[in-house]
Amino acid sequence: MADAAETLARRFEVMRPHLDEFQRRLWLGAEAAELGPGGVAVVAEATGVAADTVRRGREEAGGGRRRGRAGRAGRAGGASGPRPVTGSWSRRWRR
Repeated sequence: MADAAETLARRFEVMRPHLDEFQRRLWLGAEAAELGPGGVAVVAEATGVAADTVRRGREEAGGGRRRGRAGRAGRAGGASGPRPVTGSWSRRWRR
């Protein structure tokens, strides 16, 4: 596992500047899942990231949590599709 930790630390240093927070968590979580039992501790130690962050990434990578808006966020009333064109708007653009 020491070899795995060293290579993981080198890969993380290369990838870190190119990843946003979600991508970083996802990548760390996937690495921990790949290592199996004890993977969270190995990844956390090798990268200097909190074990809770790695666990959260592992859950997200496994489909435990979805990223995105909450249930009722967005347009009021839950309307879907394009907004209807009003008469005043269409008259304005017909000229």
